[in-house]
Amino acid sequence: MNLKFFGAGGAGGGADPNAIHDNVAAEINAIAEKVAPIAADLVIIEDSADANNKKKAQVGNLPGGGGGGGYTEGARVYNSANISIPNSTVIALTFDSERYDTDTIHDPATNPSRLTCKTAGKYIISGCIAFAANNNGSLRQISIRVNGTTTLATQRLISATNDVGTIEWMQEVSTIYELAIDEYVELTAYQDSTVALNVLAAGNYSPEFMMSRIG
Repeated sequence: MNLKFFGAGGAGGGADPNAIHDNVAAEINAIAEKVAPIAADLVIIEDSADANNKKKAQVGNLPGGGGGGGYTEGARVYNSANISIPNSTVIALTFDSERYDTDTIHDPATNPSRLTCKTAGKYIISGCIAFAANNNGSLRQISIRVNGTTTLATQRLISATNDVGTIEWMQEVSTIYELAIDEYVELTAYQDSTVALNVLAAGNYSPEFMMSRIG
């Protein structure tokens, strides 16, 4: 296919009404592809509200239904070993491994308990764990908190008969929350067995922590 059009941008970004492109398809094919664009990357659009003048737009600002592919910012992390939870103490779980991280949300070496917002927006945030079986106590709890202090969601399991000695207690908690850049969330655990109790490293479900931008 041999196409010609008058371009609006030449070298250095200046307007050049006399620029002619003889083979647009070949020019596009010659450009290197970025397989996983991030929110700050730029694309060229025609602004239908401004006489179809060409403008640049950030990938993260494209509407989900407008060919932008939706939001891509998110991470899912896990820990590869059991985590000991002291009796009657709220502990922020740490995560040493990542299933994916598209926006530098998690660092397994620095503050490994945190998922940190790098692109402002609304996020769905979820966590799941399994407590080891234990006969003592009756309460097992997990929570999501923001910025180390404010609880966003809690899931609490209580056994009236203390019959928790033969089964693992599996728990999941989720919420949706609007985060600003550099705000962070953590997954916390609490138990009252009178002794330290493990959150088990098991399969792909414990302990796991994730967040994904939805708006």
